[in-house]
Amino acid sequence: MFEEAFDAGVLDLIEVNEKIRIQDEDKANFERTEEERRAQVEGDGEVFKPDNKEWPKIETKNYHTRKIQFVVCLNTMG
Repeated sequence: MFEEAFDAGVLDLIEVNEKIRIQDEDKANFERTEEERRAQVEGDGEVFKPDNKEWPKIETKNYHTRKIQFVVCLNTMG
């Protein structure tokens, strides 16, 4: 790892946390809407069938890495 990878990782974490916060708000709004719709449908005497919504999983990216190789030479003849 190197310094730029850490900085990029921190920025990615901030973006992911913001996306998760927005998604949580969307989930709360969706659930509130579904509850209102359920109350209206059941009030009309019908059977309520909820909408099942799949929420995408939000994950952080992997850290950027660089492959570094070294060559070690030894002089054993002298």
